[in-house]
Amino acid sequence: MDKGTKSILKKKRIEKAIKNFDEQPEDSKDYKIFVPITDMKHFENLLSIGILKASERGGTLIVGVIIEVPAQTPLYAGKKRFLEKVKTLEEKMEKKIENEVNKDITLEEKVIFTHDYKSTVVETAKKKDVDLLLLEWLEEFTHSELLGSSIDWILHHAPCDIILFKDRGLSINKKKSILVPTPIVSDIGLTVDIVSSLAREKGDYIEFVRVVDPDATKEEIAKIEEFHESIKNRCKAESSSKILKGRNIVKNLLEESEKYDLILLSSSRKSLIKGFLFGTIPNEIADKSETSILMVQEKSSSKKDYLAKVNMFFRRIKRRLLEKIGKV
Repeated sequence: MDKGTKSILKKKRIEKAIKNFDEQPEDSKDYKIFVPITDMKHFENLLSIGILKASERGGTLIVGVIIEVPAQTPLYAGKKRFLEKVKTLEEKMEKKIENEVNKDITLEEKVIFTHDYKSTVVETAKKKDVDLLLLEWLEEFTHSELLGSSIDWILHHAPCDIILFKDRGLSINKKKSILVPTPIVSDIGLTVDIVSSLAREKGDYIEFVRVVDPDATKEEIAKIEEFHESIKNRCKAESSSKILKGRNIVKNLLEESEKYDLILLSSSRKSLIKGFLFGTIPNEIADKSETSILMVQEKSSSKKDYLAKVNMFFRRIKRRLLEKIGKV
């Protein structure tokens, strides 16, 4: 494909994104957020994000302490065995909520003992008709090591939007700078809304950024600037945008991210098959960056669900290959 044809196709893709992007946040009067808690390491930041979103929407925050009991141990015995852990988690959770929940939100708290963490999270999300699920992406896990994990399974079965938080020493409740790489797609509204919520609370600095080829035409750059303006119109916090030129998108974004406290990434279902076989830009950044990461995945339509099922098949194949060569 020659450069002229590529330029025309890029321009059309940007025009389509601009046309379909909604500058107004979705108005949900009964917005429900679910934060499953399993340990004490990073739950405070997850809770802070949940409290911010629930407060903004006047919605419901569901906080669940979920204890996975070994399969061979009866649940009643597990309750006795993990009683001290549950008590400690509840005390820390209550203190956090008492200090931060000062707005009109509904709060639900629960303790669940289960033999299957991932199924319990998904079933609770379905039963409670949850809109947003907040999960922890443990820092020690790379993208490849998530294949076949509970998080991997939840990503493909949860009925709602999902945020994965990879904490590398961030404090959500302190003023921070946030970098938001912008894919040229229309379905990044939730990503914009999340960063807007975080920034408004503490007066954070937001930078939307797009990396383009050094040979990008003036028309292409002008269209990207137009798309950035649409994004900033939806963002209710102070923000700016920039366009970087470079041939290695991941390298350029990693270098840029060193100046920021948090990276907000939008993970699109449209690139799942290609991405999980060869590594999407969000996955590479999450693995290689030293900055804390929030990965946002918007729920899929039934049409995209088909792609997710196909992708799950390829993910299993990849995991088996990695196991055979000793990388998992």
